[in-house]
Amino acid sequence: MPRTTNPATPRPGADRHAIPQDRWPEPARLRLEYAGRWVAWAEDGRLIADADDFEAVREAARRAGVEQPVCEWLPPIDQARTVGGA
Repeated sequence: MPRTTNPATPRPGADRHAIPQDRWPEPARLRLEYAGRWVAWAEDGRLIADADDFEAVREAARRAGVEQPVCEWLPPIDQARTVGGA
């Protein structure tokens, strides 16, 4: 799948669910694997879809049976924030 470096901007008020990043149960490996992509998470923390843009990932999640997915754009690895380090 092609990767994108610029996220599409979701329309205002769309999918307002917000879960602090430190509470995601998925391993960091998934954040690296899907860097630069839109992802959709189920409320239990499962990754249920990924796509190049917000509308596509939301629609894919709904097709997977999740009506209110938590959608998030994961920054490319070179733009990701790091904690600690020199």
